[in-house]
Amino acid sequence: MANHYRITVQPLKDGLPTEAAPLVFEADSHDDILAIVGRIQGKGLLPPDQVPAFITGLKLFGGIMLKNRSLPLFADFMGAFAGFMKALKAS
Repeated sequence: MANHYRITVQPLKDGLPTEAAPLVFEADSHDDILAIVGRIQGKGLLPPDQVPAFITGLKLFGGIMLKNRSLPLFADFMGAFAGFMKALKAS
């Protein structure tokens, strides 16, 4: 079963919300992104404060790429991405 998420990107200036409207969208992932963030933070691969953005971006990008794997846009990148994901999972 897919996990469903609402993603919000809130523009900030000096740590405070700006008047610009946030970007809000919903996305599905076959993975539990929050659990993966916790696991990766515990491995020390990246600074802990960078892991949520890294994993969220990676999982959302990977999901879109898989849904659209037949598009030429992703043709050259599929093999490299698969290799990267295998290396990440093995670490």
